[in-house]
Amino acid sequence: MSFYSKKMILIERANLEDAPAIVILARYAFLDTYITLAPHYRENIERYVAQAFTLSQTMIDLENSHIQYLVMREGTTEEETIIGYAKLDDQKTTPSISPENMTCIERFYIHPQHKKRGLGSKLMEAVLEEIQFQNKSLAWLSIWEINISVIDFYTKFGFERAGVHPFQMDDKIDEDILMVRKF
Repeated sequence: MSFYSKKMILIERANLEDAPAIVILARYAFLDTYITLAPHYRENIERYVAQAFTLSQTMIDLENSHIQYLVMREGTTEEETIIGYAKLDDQKTTPSISPENMTCIERFYIHPQHKKRGLGSKLMEAVLEEIQFQNKSLAWLSIWEINISVIDFYTKFGFERAGVHPFQMDDKIDEDILMVRKF
């Protein structure tokens, strides 16, 4: 736990009550990032968000023992807001690497209004600690090639390019950049 300004920042495992806030944050962050980067793809992005970030799926994920959500909360003891989260899935695979003893950082979002405060680094540190606690030997993630700014962020935390990962959005399959980190 750390303090930022007069508000407390707390990172912890999510629970079912967090599901609505996670969905709202995920939709907002994804739309804000990718519609800005690929406005010509707007309709595809909006359809993807409507299908991928649902309350029912998030609740199913939260009850799955192979999936962990870490949420970043900011606020006081009277009122807290989820301003970031990461989704870890140790059953998600990619064709480029062997599925043994690894986990996927499937989602990693900081609310756009809270970026540039060092909060992404704090959340990533917590994610890496959780992966080490689970005794995983490798973490992987994929990045849409147009989201160049996050490649440097992940590199700072020891991730390296390791090929491509297929990502389906609507009726199109892209080859995202695959990055891995060994432990």
